[in-house]
Amino acid sequence: MKICHVCGNIAADHARFCRMCGTVLSDTEQPQKHGVFATLGKILLYILMFFCVQTVVSMAVGIVIGIMAGFATVSNTPDELTQKLEDILNDVLPLISLISNVVFVGAVSLFFAVRKKNVAKEVRLCKFPLWTIPVCAVFGYCINPVISFISAIIPWPESLVEYYNSSTESLVSGSIPLTVIAISLVTGFAEEFLFRGIVVTRLRRICSSTVTVIVSAVIFAAVHLNPISFVGIFILAVILAKIFFKYDSVIPCMIVHAAFNLFAIIGFPSDNSAFVFGFIFICAAIALGTAYLLLKGSSDTTEVPEEN
Repeated sequence: MKICHVCGNIAADHARFCRMCGTVLSDTEQPQKHGVFATLGKILLYILMFFCVQTVVSMAVGIVIGIMAGFATVSNTPDELTQKLEDILNDVLPLISLISNVVFVGAVSLFFAVRKKNVAKEVRLCKFPLWTIPVCAVFGYCINPVISFISAIIPWPESLVEYYNSSTESLVSGSIPLTVIAISLVTGFAEEFLFRGIVVTRLRRICSSTVTVIVSAVIFAAVHLNPISFVGIFILAVILAKIFFKYDSVIPCMIVHAAFNLFAIIGFPSDNSAFVFGFIFICAAIALGTAYLLLKGSSDTTEVPEEN
């Protein structure tokens, strides 16, 4: 048996965290300590790296496309050239996302490798029950329209809604195969690699489970830079963190995220209001059922990776 040195709760030998206060349990007399500011600083650096990679890739692709468009349309007016450039950039947004996410994951993996860290262990790319694959996929797909509905019922300025709707449409309006690969599969992998695999595991070193879930969800919702969907994304992030803790693996979260993004690409099957509301109701029921299957008997078993 293990005894929590913070609250005195008795835990099983295999337990990694105190179920009462969330403290990391240790076989030694004192639990392992991690610097709060150092850990938070590293989390911030990973997130900044994520944004920097996206910015650099976007600028590089934009410059190349601008040069190509300029040579191809030398006889056009400046306004026509600007419009042409915007149209081309909208078409390649999924490609920009694909490249930036691959570069980010590759750069972080290289960083871990240079420091002789096991990437799979650091981000919890671990084994998980295979039966969860279809359940995660169904849950991720069905929770999207529910979250979209929650976001839609919050009153927002019409101009803000139109702006973010147009941004989303631009991201998913390109080639369907490329969009599915870039926005569903690769983005789902990369964002879970960062936000559950890195952010949650690092927060878990210095916070209780509850605080980790809430703080990581706030961060995940905030970095999407979309106030309209903040509440919905926050809810999704809370569930993803719970799934991560339950299975001690980031892969089920990646499946949920990929399916969630897939619905954003496909959209509602009809514009009929009655059908849409019925569809959302059915999706909500399925999402609740699959969430229960995934989280029943949930326990916090996530292993905290070594300091890096």
